[in-house]
Amino acid sequence: MEVAGQEEGGGQRRVQLADHQVKCREGRVSRQALSDLVDELQAAKRSDHFDAREDERSAPNYYHQDPGPRSRGVTQWGTQGMCFAWMEQKASWGQYPSVSAVERDLKLIVFNALTYFGPKDVRNAEARSLFAASEQVLALTPHSVFECVFRSVYSIDTRIVE
Repeated sequence: MEVAGQEEGGGQRRVQLADHQVKCREGRVSRQALSDLVDELQAAKRSDHFDAREDERSAPNYYHQDPGPRSRGVTQWGTQGMCFAWMEQKASWGQYPSVSAVERDLKLIVFNALTYFGPKDVRNAEARSLFAASEQVLALTPHSVFECVFRSVYSIDTRIVE
């Protein structure tokens, strides 16, 4: 991971991450960087199990039986259903304010799968695999603008030593 200092004219700071850059400007991580992060997390999975929301026919009792108008998509155990299609949509609409918000939705996918599907179900194993892979991706990502700016301002070398 490389850290770049302040660019001339723009006052913009960057942290180089694997294949994309997280740009820190005006207290926010860029929408494109967060969208790229969602794509990178999606690429870390081994199957298409979490691409779309769970189908009520193939996963009976996954969703709350009588959700009411404000709680559509809520699971039987009270969490919001989540999938990568929704994460991509949220990223494209700029609804993720931070890396932590992306991480929270990813963990929601994993939690819901581990809660509903038994330990011998392939989706349970896939959720565990996704979680492990996502931890590696997220370990390389600054989780806040503060962390990004701090690294840049103080010229901290954040390369991972193997």
